[in-house]
Amino acid sequence: MNLGRRIIYDSQTGTIILDTGEQTDATAERPVWNGITYIDLVYGQNADEFSRVIKCHVDISTKTVVFDELSPIPITTDDQIKTISQTLFIFNKAFTSSNQNAELVEAIINAINSLKTS
Repeated sequence: MNLGRRIIYDSQTGTIILDTGEQTDATAERPVWNGITYIDLVYGQNADEFSRVIKCHVDISTKTVVFDELSPIPITTDDQIKTISQTLFIFNKAFTSSNQNAELVEAIINAINSLKTS
């Protein structure tokens, strides 16, 4: 059984005191804790945000996690090459076949595509 995160927080400020993380292959459900303010999240909920979180808190009125600051989504070199290649391809389509710049753009696209195979 997979268990989601348990977020223990200050009931006055929403400051997160403990994030237990997620558990895979858990043998039992987590027990109910009386007298402690916490929320249980579904397994995998906000996985992307938690993988990039820098700062977060709990909104005490809605009892939801608010992500105040996230690190940027990492972009791989392959993703950068793909984006540049697609942009140049679209740019190239805008030219007519008689335009001399179209050949130059096509040569650039071919050079970028050859980087992907290297």
